[in-house]
Amino acid sequence: MDNQTTQPIVTQSPPQQPVSQPPISSKSKLKPLLLTLLALVVLVVVGYGVYSWQHKKVSDADTKVTSLQSQISSLQSQVNKLSKSARSTTSSPASSSSTNYLQIKELGIELPLSSTIADLSYTWDSTNSQATVGSAALLKYAETQDPSECGAYEGTIYRLGTISKGSVPTGFTGYYKSYTVGGNAYTLYLPTNGCATSGSSSANNVVNQSGTYETALESALQNAKTL
Repeated sequence: MDNQTTQPIVTQSPPQQPVSQPPISSKSKLKPLLLTLLALVVLVVVGYGVYSWQHKKVSDADTKVTSLQSQISSLQSQVNKLSKSARSTTSSPASSSSTNYLQIKELGIELPLSSTIADLSYTWDSTNSQATVGSAALLKYAETQDPSECGAYEGTIYRLGTISKGSVPTGFTGYYKSYTVGGNAYTLYLPTNGCATSGSSSANNVVNQSGTYETALESALQNAKTL
């Protein structure tokens, strides 16, 4: 008995059973999906808001650019007009506005006035239908030459000549000259003297002085225009 070997007693544990997981409910499956959808909705809303904001800024900017372009075009047009006006003024300093004219309305003409006859004026003789043209400055000179006769006309004009409509009458010669203005004939009569009629040397001096004026008057009638 003493020689018997003692065998160890092996105790077998019962087999382990697999731990079963609790079933996942459908609510648990939908929750992540809902969160994902919500995030997408938020992203879409935020994205659309950013897009709308940016689009409005671009539209406002386009409107301002269009308005500025319109203003620039308007200003450029004004600059062009001013430049054209300036060039016109610069290129034609001796325009018609720089020339004075004596308008004889009864005859329908106007005479360009040179420096010699700058103060030329006229009186209308309705009886003979003619304009008596003359110079106040020349009358003052005549007064110094023949005060006894010319002094009586102080404050009027020294008669250089008379202008009437129509050609020189047949048989009239000497101091009568014909001119055509705008297709119409005009007659200029140049008297031998103005206010001085005595034939004295002082009166002759007045007539000689008026020669320059008469030449200027003839030139004015040659370059006359119709009204």
